[in-house]
Amino acid sequence: MTNNSLDNPNDLMAEKIRSGEYFREARRAYADIYLDPMSERYFFIIVTLLSLLIFFVSSVALSRLYPLAPEVPFAYPTQNFDEEMPVISPLAEPGVPPNLALKQYLLSEYIRRREAFDFGTLETNVRVVHSMSEEAVYNDWQKELDPANPQSPIAQFERHTTRHIQVISARPLPDGSFDVTYVATLSGPEGVKKAAYIANIAFRYTEVTVDQTTGKAPPVNFTVTAYQTRRVEE
Repeated sequence: MTNNSLDNPNDLMAEKIRSGEYFREARRAYADIYLDPMSERYFFIIVTLLSLLIFFVSSVALSRLYPLAPEVPFAYPTQNFDEEMPVISPLAEPGVPPNLALKQYLLSEYIRRREAFDFGTLETNVRVVHSMSEEAVYNDWQKELDPANPQSPIAQFERHTTRHIQVISARPLPDGSFDVTYVATLSGPEGVKKAAYIANIAFRYTEVTVDQTTGKAPPVNFTVTAYQTRRVEE
């Protein structure tokens, strides 16, 4: 019977140690268990970071495409934010030139601020009229508004009467001014009274033109330079 010493596990191990095969196998096993997973982990981390970077760049590029129409911020006063829903309405009917629509809107707003009266909103209206008027026009109105003037609405209406303004039309004249027709409604202790008026208003206005490439437009410049109003006889 032949005795093969390599059949003994101890002898086999000793032989592998002498030949160096044991250390080579141990190094391969260490690499398989510890080194290779770390390399793969780093590789996946790098791939993940690159994917996140691509996602971020793509998101920024897509966000700059929208909205397709530019957003224009605006201030909207409200007394009850939870229940009121702001609605944006066109300034004029389709086909009306934009600058004409803007003029009519600004003139109507000026008339409402100047001719209306409510003691609670008087200070706000004065600031608006001041910002939309030439200094001489504003000073003349201040004289009319002075409580020392018996015809002043402050002296006449005080806190017991309000004056509401409804603009009916704003018609351009050949000289560039506008005739604005409006109805004033007085509400007070003596009941409700209505009267129609026509105000002739001259003003400076910078035509608004939109850059078709950038979509930008210059700020609106509107200043009242002359103002006269008369009651319409019924």
